[in-house]
Order: sequence, then C-alpha cells, then structure tokens
Amino acid sequence: SARAAERPEAEEDATPSDSVMIDVMDDGERDDLESRYRKHVQAMLGAATGDLDERGYGRVVVLGVGAASIHAARYAVEQGMGELVWIAPRFYPRADSELESLLAEAGNLNLLHVYSARRQVLTPSARELPLRLKKAGLKAYQASPMAIGARAETRDAGAVASRVRAWLTLR
Repeated sequence: SARAAERPEAEEDATPSDSVMIDVMDDGERDDLESRYRKHVQAMLGAATGDLDERGYGRVVVLGVGAASIHAARYAVEQGMGELVWIAPRFYPRADSELESLLAEAGNLNLLHVYSARRQVLTPSARELPLRLKKAGLKAYQASPMAIGARAETRDAGAVASRVRAWLTLR
C-alpha cells in the first residue's frame, strides 16, 4: 500500500520486544542539580529575612512546613538563628540522614516541633524524631503535638499560628 511505502524502513522492522535505551542522569549530575536547588532556596530565604530586617522587624523566625523543614533548618543553622519552627516536618531519605549532624552544629537553636498528635498518621521516622534530636545534642527542643493531620493543611493554620505565637511569647 502507499502508506507502507511512506514509513521508514526501521519502523517496519521494529517489533514490540525491541529494547529502548533511556539515558538517565548520573549521580554527579543529580548532586549538582540538588546543590543548585539548595543554594537557590537558601538565597530566597536570605532575601526574605533580609527584607524583613530592612523593614525593621527585630525578630525573624524561620518556619519550615512539611518537606521545607530541612531547608529552614539548614538556613537557621548557617545563619546562627536563635529560633526555628517545624510544622509537620517531612524529610526525604537523603535529608533525613544529614539531620542529626546538621542540628548537632545548631548551638543555641530553639526548636518548636509541631506535629500530629495522631500516632497512626506518623511514619516510624517521624515517631523517632524527638529522640533523634535529643541524641544530636539539640538543647532547646520542644515537641508540640496538635490535632492536625500528618501534613499541615490550610484549615490548621489558625490553630498552628496560635501555638507558634504562644511559644514565641514565652521565649
């Protein structure tokens, strides 16, 4: 047929069992992309806290929600901040493995850890987090279970903000 004549020869010979090679990123490229992303996030946090300083806010506290908690922790430690808040933190395996060593460098960092009071929604890693933080040598750690899900949602904002405000007032 005329259609068969229009198809390239390689297409005619292809069978469903032919394998296809997919070029995937090597570890070095992935690490470079991850490093660039981390630097970008840290720069954005620096710009935000710098802007707040310029506006005259005397006390700037970084809050990490969910997977952003590791970025907030890195920034707080690198900048020597005095306070950090985590709200329903989630850590990817690579970040989870560096968490203890990062917080061991934290010095006098005060950490408020807001998480779900419902143990059944927490991963084993999340249930072990308070013990791991104490082992890392974090001196000023306060666990604050709340009636929220494993992930913070918009409907939780008022209650979480109230809890954070109370903690900051007592500091």
